[in-house]
Amino acid sequence: MAREWLLLETLGDEPTVIAAGNQSRNMVPLSAFLRRNRNLGLIRRVVAAATQANKAATIGPPDLDVVIDVRPVAMPDGRVHGVWLWAGSTPPPADPPAEGGAVVLNADTGALYMSDGAALAMGMAPSDPHAEISMPQLYRYVAPNPGETDVLGLIVTATEGMTYSATWPGVDSDGNPTLCHFASRLVLEPNDEGVPERLGRAINLRVGSPALPIPLLEQQVLEATAEPGAYRALVMIASRKLIKWIDPPAPEWHWEFDPQGRPKIHPDDEANLNFMIDNAVFGTTEAVIRFRCHDDSWESLHCSTRVVRLSEDATVALITHRRRPAA
Repeated sequence: MAREWLLLETLGDEPTVIAAGNQSRNMVPLSAFLRRNRNLGLIRRVVAAATQANKAATIGPPDLDVVIDVRPVAMPDGRVHGVWLWAGSTPPPADPPAEGGAVVLNADTGALYMSDGAALAMGMAPSDPHAEISMPQLYRYVAPNPGETDVLGLIVTATEGMTYSATWPGVDSDGNPTLCHFASRLVLEPNDEGVPERLGRAINLRVGSPALPIPLLEQQVLEATAEPGAYRALVMIASRKLIKWIDPPAPEWHWEFDPQGRPKIHPDDEANLNFMIDNAVFGTTEAVIRFRCHDDSWESLHCSTRVVRLSEDATVALITHRRRPAA
């Protein structure tokens, strides 16, 4: 019998175990994790019912010699990504760990949607916006790590059914070190216009004890090649969506998620931006682009673009923004 809460991802054909208590697991099939449990069939049925209904379920004595307690982990819209499972001879001694929840990454638009528990696991303050943000905003809470390039590449190339799990270090809103485990499955779902979009539906959880970050050679090179007055960013080539700032952007620029949906690039400069990115495969390209500021004014920036290969199949645009000299 399980002696601690298990966190299951339930988006595939079979539930997978992604954590036992606050210790991460690499999406282990439930049948393999509980292979000696004689109640496995019943547990799977209760998990399936709770997932479909998005309702907690508990069964046990006197009908059974085991207590099965299932509690869904869902997005605010009710879509269940997984469940907490207790299967033991006695009721659970405590509630499941609170610092975890459901997350959706739209790999086509770069938008992130987070439940309250997921934001807490990442180290966000309760007042930090998290219901819908842009992906680069999440990097405020993520430290450089060896798996980062893999994830950025997967965002570009991910196909339906692909899964990925990892444990990333970070810092919370107070500057304290964190360690967050996440497990994601790529699904295709139509948007409001009926167009299929690639969604990474995931669960995350605060785990273990964070250690001091290990300096990465790649990060040291990026920091060493930084230029005063230059701001580098990675952008998806097909969608033109910002993935990540390499250098901290100027505080007056409005690059974050905007509930009003206002354009970040001046409409008259979109053609220049498209030409610049499309032709970067032939070498460095340049253009002057006007970017929106927080006060709704526009600032003209000199931009240069080159292609960066994240993996054999994934390329992105590296755009360097520079302020134009005063006239």
